[in-house]
Amino acid sequence: MPKVTVDGVEIDVPQGATVLKAYELERRIRNSGGVLEAAE
Repeated sequence: MPKVTVDGVEIDVPQGATVLKAYELERRIRNSGGVLEAAE
């Protein structure tokens, strides 16, 4: 799974995810205080 660094945090993102999707996923993870599974 590709990794993207957003605001200094490296996260796994689904193959083919846009930068915006990766950013939104990082925000969801940060706001939840944990790790979320990416929904495709």
